[in-house]
Amino acid sequence: HHYLEATLTNSNPILHPSRIFGMLSDHVGDLYDREYLFYEEWDEKSSDVLIQCDTEFQQIVNKLPIHQDEIPCLLDYYESTDVQSLTQKIRSIQAFKGIKMCMIPQENGQFAIDYSNRYFTEDIPYGLLIIKSLGLLLEVPTPTIDQVIYWTQEHMGKCYLVEGQLTGKDIKESGVVSNYQIHSLTSLLNL
Repeated sequence: HHYLEATLTNSNPILHPSRIFGMLSDHVGDLYDREYLFYEEWDEKSSDVLIQCDTEFQQIVNKLPIHQDEIPCLLDYYESTDVQSLTQKIRSIQAFKGIKMCMIPQENGQFAIDYSNRYFTEDIPYGLLIIKSLGLLLEVPTPTIDQVIYWTQEHMGKCYLVEGQLTGKDIKESGVVSNYQIHSLTSLLNL
């Protein structure tokens, strides 16, 4: 019914960053002893972050004059009711089996995160940051999304979000709505 129903998604732009934050944010240092399985080792922290990010996303969607049923919440999409059932569901999806976190083997037998992977180069600047920019436009707080952005931008060596605003030095390298002179709901809807 509206281009936003086809454009907005809570899939990869929220799913991948939530998992990466859940999986890696408590780790100290830049090297890991093994390659992680992205989905098969999905944990409850990742599910909790995903649910919180999706809740914020749904609050943004609910402020738009579009058909909300076109963009279901992730708990409904994954036929889950809570952190535990979502964790089990994601771990059990056959198509996700064997997919590893994008890591680079090091000479010492350890692994480093590949920050040039699409989980970072696409899902942050052209996914999560767009959602954040809509949150700012519609005055919807996004504390969990902000936390994920702050952590990922630091590890990517980028700066997009500064004190809750999309004013970082690298913001022009993203798809945030203000980069396209969209500064109101009216201009967003009339594209």
